[in-house]
Amino acid sequence: MSEQFLLWVNSQPKPESGTDDELWKKWYSNVHLPELVQSGTTVRALFYQETHDFAGAAEEKSPREYLAIYPTKFEEALNSQEFGTGVNKESAMFPRQKEAHHNGDFDARNYKTRVFESA
Repeated sequence: MSEQFLLWVNSQPKPESGTDDELWKKWYSNVHLPELVQSGTTVRALFYQETHDFAGAAEEKSPREYLAIYPTKFEEALNSQEFGTGVNKESAMFPRQKEAHHNGDFDARNYKTRVFESA
């Protein structure tokens, strides 16, 4: 298995930046995710929006309702050369400040795969 790590990123747009949910989804889907795959940071990228319409859903919604999951061979994908040189940290899509971190609130975590098989 070459992708033994998982980069997990929970996010939300910052409305005060002028970035709303529609722009956030458009940037993630059309710009950011393709760059991560094309750069070699990850082999695939999955992007989810939280749903709240199921039995057992928490009454209080999470502040970050978007989740991106990236299987990767890098233990620290955000510090990899591929990410550093192949993924733009700015986008002309954003209305004011162009840096992604000014337009979104991110919670990124790294996970290492643990495989358990029956004997």
